[in-house]
Amino acid sequence: MRKNDIIKTISEKRNISIKEASENFNIVIDTIKEGIINNGIVDIYGFGKITVEDVAERTRVYTMGHLKGQTYTSPAHKKVKMKFSNKIKELLK
Repeated sequence: MRKNDIIKTISEKRNISIKEASENFNIVIDTIKEGIINNGIVDIYGFGKITVEDVAERTRVYTMGHLKGQTYTSPAHKKVKMKFSNKIKELLK
């Protein structure tokens, strides 16, 4: 399912225009983005939890290819993770 499919479904279920459904969908997505950026966590009960984790700088060694044996440094960065709720996992059984 793609973004346009979701918007179309919202439009049909709520009996509103595609434009209005799109605006509402974008508000939800923007709010989730703000929560991730400002709080580092978004927890939607019954759906899942989005978290931001800090990843430390690491030095590693290439294990294959023409660079095998050479070291490289992976810079410190942030990583976004999504963990789905058990309710969603149950739907897939």
